[in-house]
Order: sequence, then structure tokens, then C-alpha cells
Amino acid sequence: MSLLPVPICFGCAKAAQMAISCSECLQISCGSCFGLKDDDLDSSQARFISLLTARVCPNCTAAQACTSSNIKKEVEVTIEPEPEPPTTVNKVKQERCWSHGKEMNLFCLTCEAIICGDCFLAGAAHMRHQIDFVETVFQEKRVETERKLARLEETVGVLQREAKHCAINLTTIQSAERAVLDEIDAICEEAKQSVNRLTVNRKRKLETRAQFPAKKQKLAATLHKMIDQMPPAEFFQKQSEVYQQCDELIADCAPKGFYALQFEDVGCELVPPYEMQKYTLMNFDGTFAGWPQHLTTSCGTMWNAFLRKKELLCIKVSPYEAEAAKHPYKLLVQLPHPNDISKNLTKTFTIHGPPKEEEIATVEYILEQGFMRKNNELVVKVGLRPLNAITENRFFKNHCRAMKSSITDLEKQVTSSGKDINCKYCIMHFALSLAKTPKKSPEAIHSNDLVDSSERHWCLRVYPFAQTLEETNLKVFVVLRKGTRTKCRYFIELLHDDPKKNVIQCTESAFDTIDAGYGWHCFMERKRLLSDTGFYSSGVLRFRFGVQPLDK
Repeated sequence: MSLLPVPICFGCAKAAQMAISCSECLQISCGSCFGLKDDDLDSSQARFISLLTARVCPNCTAAQACTSSNIKKEVEVTIEPEPEPPTTVNKVKQERCWSHGKEMNLFCLTCEAIICGDCFLAGAAHMRHQIDFVETVFQEKRVETERKLARLEETVGVLQREAKHCAINLTTIQSAERAVLDEIDAICEEAKQSVNRLTVNRKRKLETRAQFPAKKQKLAATLHKMIDQMPPAEFFQKQSEVYQQCDELIADCAPKGFYALQFEDVGCELVPPYEMQKYTLMNFDGTFAGWPQHLTTSCGTMWNAFLRKKELLCIKVSPYEAEAAKHPYKLLVQLPHPNDISKNLTKTFTIHGPPKEEEIATVEYILEQGFMRKNNELVVKVGLRPLNAITENRFFKNHCRAMKSSITDLEKQVTSSGKDINCKYCIMHFALSLAKTPKKSPEAIHSNDLVDSSERHWCLRVYPFAQTLEETNLKVFVVLRKGTRTKCRYFIELLHDDPKKNVIQCTESAFDTIDAGYGWHCFMERKRLLSDTGFYSSGVLRFRFGVQPLDK
């Protein structure tokens, strides 16, 4: 029998299959107490165990704890530790690594984590990372944080100063607001007084006229009662006086041709009055004509009014200037009754944006209520005004801005091409009216003669189409009426209310025959021309043409 010494673990008092001796305390521990894993305890093969991966020996830590407790018991006199000198920055509390049991005095800048020396030397997690001391990094971070706090305090100070300025501005704005509101109240009060001054006399007359029958009826009743109470002797005595009073009452009650006073012209600077216009529709029960009609507002804008009659009587208004349609307007339409003023039909509409038809009344209602006058005529009163003074002011500003822009463009055109056209061309203006009835073969209309420097006579020949003739287009030609034959450069321009929309054509032709016209058989399509009323304002086409003979 062979007796082999078996090491006993100091920690668990069991036989140690793999004994490890600590170089510090010289005590023997088994692998489990020392912190090794099961794979490390495999005795099937010999291996070296790196203590850098093991935990701290439990015997050493227990010995240290016991030693410190024994020292406390043996030492009766306690020595108070000297107070540390005050420092401006607190020291970083050193902790031990849970893996290696060493002080964590390093800081990995890459991972932003506190580590110990063995974590950096033996571990692969922080290999080739930037490492610095914890105390150094702590001091730098504290300084950076203090700088940010200082900037924050400075920003807060700026905000406080801005808050003071905001409070001052708020007070100023409130004072200005009160002043403006007071001025608005004063303007409104002035407008109210203006309207009152305009209507006070009218209202007084109407009130007097409305109360007149009641007063006369009361006087007649008093006189009748007095006569009934008179005895015969007194009646005969005052008969002449009673007759005189009766004649006076009869004379006062005689009709005086009273007419209703207009209300559409009531307005002020804030709310302008309606500009009413009266139209008579002839043969309304059949096919009436005479429309479109022109309307003018208080701010001088021109509008077209169209009436359409089928089952309904509708009205549509459109401005001459497109800018006016961008602002709200008020449209007033009235059908005055020929016999009873209480049956007058009045409709108001707000006009804003593209033109659209507004319903006035059904034709059946107009005929049933007796709005028709003798000779089958219907009277329509139409008025238009801006919605208020603000709308009118905005329109004037935009209109003025557009006029300035047009003047600037015209000045540029005069500067760039005015010398070439106005100096070298002989120019003439010509205007003609559109035909209102269809013609199968419209006759040409000639302008007056234009005489150039070589005594040649030129004119503009126009074939205007009828508004109701679908297949015709506008034809314009330049004609040599008298003089020697020549090659000529010429232009023809159709004028628009907006100079930017003028249509101009320019070319050259050899005028070898007298009275032969050279120009364009389709200067402008009929549909395009009729879609824009700016080309035929008041039903008139306006032309400008010029010739420039090219003599050799």
C-alpha cells in the first residue's frame, strides 16, 4: 500500500483535486474556491492556468479582514487621521475591478468606460484603444462642463435682457394699438355723422309725410264731432267758418305727386355708395336686346353687365380690368314695380373672383307680379360698388402699381425700338366699330390715306367680322393707293387696353400693283378676339399701322 499525501483546501476543508498555492498567504485552495471554472478543473490533461484570469484568493482577503479586526482589538488608543487639505476638485472615488480585483484608475476614451490596468493589458476588449488616467479625464470633463454652464448662464442673461426689451415693446405696441383704435373709432364716428347728415332731411320728410294722413284724419274727426254737437242756430251761425275749414283740409290732402326717395346713393368714405344705372329691356316677353351694358363704380372702374333670360332672369358682371376681379364688390339689382312700391324686388350679391351668373327672379314670377310696363318693357336698376374703403384702397394701390409697371415697360420699348419704328416708319392710328348683324360678304373698311416722304398714299384695309358669324376671322392688309411701286416694310398692331397684350405683325412685301393689299388673312382668330373685351372696348377696334418704303 502506498500512501500519497492529498492536499486539503484551506477554504472548504475538502480534498483538493487540483491544489493551488497562493504566493501571498501560502495557503492551499481548491480550484473552485479560487474561482476557476469546470473546464479549468478537468484533470484529463495537464495545463497551465494563468492567474491573470482568476479571481483574488479568498484566503488573502479573509486574512486581511481578520488582521484588520485584530489590530483594532489590540490597539486601545485610536489615532485620528489628519484632515486632508481642501482641494478645489473632488478626487475620483477609486473602485475595484470585478474581474481582476484591482483599482480602476484608467479610462478608455474609445469606450468611455473606467477600467483597471489588467483590463487594458490582458483583455482584448480595449486593445489599441486610447487610454488615459481617470483623474486626468475627470478634471478635463469637469472643466468642459463648467465652460458649458458658463455659456448657459451667459445665454440666460441675454434672454433676460431680451425679455426686458420684449416687455418694453409690448407696452409700446399696446399704446400704439389703443391710439389706432381710438382713431378708428373717430373715423367711424365721423362716417356715422356723415351718413346721418345725408339722411336726416330725407327721414324727416318721410316721417312727416307718413304721419300726415293720421293728423288730417284726426282734424277731420274733431271737426265732424264739433258739427254733431252744434244746435241748429249755432250751426247756421258758423256754417261759413265750417265750410272754410273743410275746404282747407281738402286742399291740404290733395295728392302732391310724391315719389320715393332713393336709398342707393347713401354712403360715406368707409362704405361708398352704389352707382346706380337704369336700363329698360324692350320686348322682354319676346326676345329682348341691348345687352351687354356698361357699369361704372365710384372708384372709376368699368364693368360689363350681361342679362340672360330663359326660365330664370340672371345677371353676370365682368370688369374691364382683370385686377378688379381680385377684390370683392357689391352688386345691387332692383326691379321697380310700376304700380306698388312695396312689391319692388331688390337683390344684393357679392362679386369676387371669376364672373358667374346670379339669379334675380324667375320669368314666371316677374310676369305674375306685374313688373312689366306698357309696350312689354321691363325696367332694371343695377348698381355696383367696392365692398368697403379698404377694398377700394387696395384696388387703387394695385392699379397704380400696374400703371407704373406699364409706363416703365413702355419707356423701355420706346428706348429700344421706338427709334427704329417711330423715326423710320410713317405711322397712323385707325379705329372702327364691330358689326352687330351678320353679313354673308362683309365689305372692307379703309382708313384715311397715309402719305410717306415720297408722296405715296397708303391705307389700312380691314375686313371686320360680325359678332354672330362663326366662320369669319379678322383680316387686315396694307394697300398702296397712289404713287410709284416699291418694296415696303410695314407693321400692323391691334391695340389692347393693356399695352402688354397688344398684337403686332411685321413683314416686307413688294407693292407692284396699285390697290393690291398685302397683309394677313387671319390676323387674329375670332374666338380669341371676342374672349378678351380689352381688344374692342365699347365695341371699337383700334389699329396702329406704319409703312417704311425700301427705295433702292
